[in-house]
Amino acid sequence: MSTSEQNLHNMANAAQQYCNLVETVDQLHCEEWIRQMAVVLARLHAAVATLEMEPVAGGYPAAPNFEARFELFSRIRELLGDYDGYWLEYDKVGEEACKSGSLADDFTDIYFDLKAGLDWLEAHPQDADGALALWHAGYKMHWGQHVVDASRQIYTLISAGWHRDAQGGPTGASDGKE
Repeated sequence: MSTSEQNLHNMANAAQQYCNLVETVDQLHCEEWIRQMAVVLARLHAAVATLEMEPVAGGYPAAPNFEARFELFSRIRELLGDYDGYWLEYDKVGEEACKSGSLADDFTDIYFDLKAGLDWLEAHPQDADGALALWHAGYKMHWGQHVVDASRQIYTLISAGWHRDAQGGPTGASDGKE
């Protein structure tokens, strides 16, 4: 197997693992699902980092299905509960409503971008470069930042021992599902 074939294989496997985990959102306890997500995000980030591609000309080819995105976002948000929201760099500190980061949003956007590549591979098995181009362009323009933000927040939750901070914000209090 050539290096490019191995990279495609690794990326497709990481994308499939991610999508499979997201699709189990209703089947696992919150903290276990987040722990598994930490591992899958690391694999995904490693797989995309090995892709050696030239920048893709044109725009990012996303055709969002807002109903499907909202339905998945809502399911993930329900599982995450207080773990969902997190502070981003320029948020106004001190007011819970000012948190602009959302793990549910991160996970949903990553899912649909990866799923587009998997769907491409299924529909065009002889055009793996098309799927790689979708993943690579999407990573550079959109979902890569979601991977970084979500990974950072998962680290915060796990390293804080799933406890609340002094202001009562989630650095990890249990949502009652565990």
